[in-house]
Amino acid sequence: MMLGYGLNFNGPSVNVTLDVFINSFGSIQASTMDYKVNIFLRQRWNDPRLQFKEYNESLSIDPSILNRIWMPDLFFANEKGAQFHQVTTKNRLFRVSPTGDILYSLRLTLRLACPMQLQRFPMDHQICIMQLESFGYTTRDLQFKWNDEEGSDPVQTSDDVELPQFEIEKTETASCLKVYSTGLYTCVEARFYLKRQLSYFMMQTYTPTILIVVLSWVSFWINMDAAPARTGLGITTVLTMTTKSTGVSADLPKVSYVKAIDIWMAVCMMFVFAALLEFAAVNFTARLQKVEVEKWGRKFSRKKQPQVQVRVQKRCIGIQKNIDDVPPNYTGLILVDSQDPRWEQVPVKMETNANENETSFTYKTMGVAPLIAEREEEVKAPPPKPAAPPGPPETFRDKAEKIDAVSRIVFPMIFLLFNIGYWSSLLAMF
Repeated sequence: MMLGYGLNFNGPSVNVTLDVFINSFGSIQASTMDYKVNIFLRQRWNDPRLQFKEYNESLSIDPSILNRIWMPDLFFANEKGAQFHQVTTKNRLFRVSPTGDILYSLRLTLRLACPMQLQRFPMDHQICIMQLESFGYTTRDLQFKWNDEEGSDPVQTSDDVELPQFEIEKTETASCLKVYSTGLYTCVEARFYLKRQLSYFMMQTYTPTILIVVLSWVSFWINMDAAPARTGLGITTVLTMTTKSTGVSADLPKVSYVKAIDIWMAVCMMFVFAALLEFAAVNFTARLQKVEVEKWGRKFSRKKQPQVQVRVQKRCIGIQKNIDDVPPNYTGLILVDSQDPRWEQVPVKMETNANENETSFTYKTMGVAPLIAEREEEVKAPPPKPAAPPGPPETFRDKAEKIDAVSRIVFPMIFLLFNIGYWSSLLAMF
């Protein structure tokens, strides 16, 4: 059969029919934009120099003969890596029919490039291509075409093939032509239409981020005076969203356009950050109330206050420090501030002379009233205390409470409206 066989040939172009059987479809990586596939690649062509008449059936020949006969120079144009299988032997088949028809089959694991458009990620559709092309023979020498005779499917997929994140919607085949400076080259391609499954991202991305946003709203129900609790909650939610966003970005390529998942993560980050800023506004407004109270107190204390007259004949003991320095036998007046809370209950110890028994009594004021201790050691009843002046209005604290009350309604409503717009627009294209 090999007598007089030469690797070179003349004549018309050789037609090579191809078909592919997919054993497994590996993971499709968005970060590297490629996918892995394990296939049986079958090539069929006719070489009249290998005809024989001794047998009526096809012969399976040792693949080592491939180095001694003419072979199509097929390669995968979008291949990024490939592996031939040799366990337990080289996974190759070479079969020749009596008419010179050749079947060459081999098993390959390929890593093929798959350029993706991720604007709608993770609700996107992708088209991954497997492109087979002649390397050295132009269209004058070699023609590739898919084996679609008798209605057969040139690209078949095993029933056990399942993808972790995608669903294969359909597969299409087509012929193509590559134009280079060295000539025209034949090629064929298979297109895999893939639909990304949303369930994984609902569990790993969308549901956790929704819960984080809702958790940030708990701050609106915490008392505005509990600054450590509200600040800690706000910072925790912001950091958690940052970590989640970083994890999502790590699995995606660095592209220049905005993806659907980027919009979602950015809006969720804005909501948790806005909740933290809302507490800053509430805290600042509440502090303005304290400043207003201090201003009001200083203003009121400058007003003229009623005074208390205490007349002492000899010595008055125990009426705070401003009485301690009264000299013996002082019969003048001592002026004290009746607004001082220390005078609410004043123990007074009177001694008329050194030889007499000491007399003590207690005078409790009910408001602003004069206290008069006469020489005869009798105390006049104070007049009724006038009504205390009103305190400063609670305007700023009321505003702070109103900010919290409004935020409890506005934040969920805006987030709900965003979800309606986000999901309706994306699901319409999904």
